[in-house]
Amino acid sequence: MERGHFLLLLGQPEAAKEAMDQCQKVLDQLDSVDLAVHASFYRVSGDYWKAKAEFADYYRNSLLYLACIDIDRDLTQDERAERARDLGIAALLGESLYNFGELLLHPVLDSLKGTPNEYIRSLLFAFNSGDIDKFQSLIPELEKEPYLLQNLNTLRQKICVLALIEAVFKRPIQDRVALPFSIIAKEAQVPVDEVEHLLMKALMLNLIRGTLDACSSVASITWVQPRVLDKTQIGGLKDRLGDWADKVQAQGAFARGVAPELFA
Repeated sequence: MERGHFLLLLGQPEAAKEAMDQCQKVLDQLDSVDLAVHASFYRVSGDYWKAKAEFADYYRNSLLYLACIDIDRDLTQDERAERARDLGIAALLGESLYNFGELLLHPVLDSLKGTPNEYIRSLLFAFNSGDIDKFQSLIPELEKEPYLLQNLNTLRQKICVLALIEAVFKRPIQDRVALPFSIIAKEAQVPVDEVEHLLMKALMLNLIRGTLDACSSVASITWVQPRVLDKTQIGGLKDRLGDWADKVQAQGAFARGVAPELFA
């Protein structure tokens, strides 16, 4: 894998890929391997996918690399900040990445605090909570990073999907049945005639499950993909659990009142 690393530096990515494939076969045949070997494999694999601009593959391999090392011991502050920057860009631009909670919880992300790239950390949290207004306020910062600026439309589409997920998540179960397109349009900040396409995309990506009624312009959502929550989202979940508990107690009191013989 170290040979593959230098092949990448020499501009020979295909030769590096061959080394990766050979090592993958060897690793698959071994029962126990030192973490240093896995770290080398995932580091070089991540570098390869970064060179190919394959964001999702880079994201997964880079996170696995960080899981194999002690970031405080094995990486300098500058290396941690660079890794966090690259991971943040990959999470934002990866077509299949809509759940990057593992990165939000990783200490490497804090290395961006106080640096010119701190806005990437803010972007990640804005996307995770579907905060379109926060995203809009950070757009001027994108001029610092050509990759993000060139893919501004992709970022807009992605945060609209995440805003849809947040809009569904924060509502009680009973309010997710026959959810009007007009409410979704307001929450996701898209025209009403684009809501159906937005819902279909979220369904296709398996971010939500449910059904659409285009004639009545309503959606019924039965499931939302689990993800990392911030304190505000956890507070909303706590309130909903409290409401649910109150309703259960009220139903229990009603049942005791009309059929006391059923209770010991």
